[in-house]
Amino acid sequence: MPNIISTAISRLRLRLCKNCSTDTLYMPHNFCFTSLAIWKFRYESLFGNRPLKWQRKSPKIRGGLHTANMRKIAFWVCLLSSFPSLSWAQESGGLDGPTKGIRYGSHVFWRKDIIAAAQKLLDLTEINTVVIDRKDDHGNEITGVTYRKLTQPFLDHGARIMCRIVVLKDNVFAQKKENRHLVLMSKSHPEKLWTDRKGNTYLDPEFKEVADHFVGVTIKAIEDGCTPNFDYIRLPAPRDGNTEDTKYPPAKTEEWIRNHAKNKGEAAAVRAENEKKNAEKRRVMQIFLERLVSGIRAKYPHAPLAASIFGYACYGQEPSVGQYLDDFVRLKIIISCMAYPSHYSCNDTAPNPSHNPYGIYQKTHREAQAYLKKFGLEAKFIPWLQGFDYATIEGCGLGKDEKGKTIGIRGKPSEVVKYANDPTYFRKQIQAGNDLGIFGWLVWPSEAAFKRTDLYLQKSRP
Repeated sequence: MPNIISTAISRLRLRLCKNCSTDTLYMPHNFCFTSLAIWKFRYESLFGNRPLKWQRKSPKIRGGLHTANMRKIAFWVCLLSSFPSLSWAQESGGLDGPTKGIRYGSHVFWRKDIIAAAQKLLDLTEINTVVIDRKDDHGNEITGVTYRKLTQPFLDHGARIMCRIVVLKDNVFAQKKENRHLVLMSKSHPEKLWTDRKGNTYLDPEFKEVADHFVGVTIKAIEDGCTPNFDYIRLPAPRDGNTEDTKYPPAKTEEWIRNHAKNKGEAAAVRAENEKKNAEKRRVMQIFLERLVSGIRAKYPHAPLAASIFGYACYGQEPSVGQYLDDFVRLKIIISCMAYPSHYSCNDTAPNPSHNPYGIYQKTHREAQAYLKKFGLEAKFIPWLQGFDYATIEGCGLGKDEKGKTIGIRGKPSEVVKYANDPTYFRKQIQAGNDLGIFGWLVWPSEAAFKRTDLYLQKSRP
């Protein structure tokens, strides 16, 4: 019965709020629809227009409020409560206040200290959204009662809920015998599943059954009242493992071509082969995206959808995973650029990009906007912020080039730049977005990013 009620509430909210903005569709003030739906389901559907038991027993005390009158009262209370209070509007930036979220990952589920820290952020700071691992990196999916228990502590503190849904990396789905033909296989050992360096399996987006599976996963998430944000909506990257051993091998880098091509003709042939490889990956991912989005919007045409995209894909480049920014934007998907400074190449805006968060965020989103403009497209961005302390993945320790210029050297270790423990570095990411008119963001946090309220602006109180 609770599942039926929850589904009915979510569907009613979607129908009544078809023209709501993507930021306000699931806001707490829209939960007026919830009270109306619960009331209608429990009483009108079950009892018709009969007075309730307590009304029949105490007509004088209750003033003769029968079901029809209660329905009118519920409607007007619900309608009035659908408008946020002045204090709420001031604190969140108004009815269309930007999403400012923090991820609550499956690795910290049920931890009381993290829940309490997130509630404190919701109460005291600009944070207004919690991003739940609805389907995590291993393929574990939370639904029903478990999902409601996980989200209720945050809903009680006024949170919006976004659901992170890991897509093509899925060990649980791959382990089922009936799904084996839908999984990416090893080319060198065709009888074996291809796995990345951590032993994870990936699904093959070419198959319609894979898209259909995630249509179902996403629709359940929408009906539970959250905004989906797709992660790993891509093919495996060379950094994940030996992708040469898959049906989607990576393109050769320009560095590889310089070091291995014997002449200009051979270099041209390698580049032509690169184009074929990238075109095939793009074709497969385009088909997958179109099947996924059309399947979801056939049922919920106005439900907002978001996707987490590689930072270099937001540059308009092809990071060898089939992610092309314009393919997502044409389908009206909100873009969450994963512009973590520690994940960029040496000498990109700075010798060590981890030292230049403002420059990285500015360049990523300027490049994205310029790339999309060539196609007459515009996107809504809700980028991921680095909320964890991490050494730059390419090393980027400092050195000198032949002209004496300071550069970052790939493979040379560098110090860990503190983002979760240094508000200055952390907020430079936010400032870069604000200066481009991008005011929403999501934090990929370490524990420190949950527990340090000084990383975030404090709520102003009347």
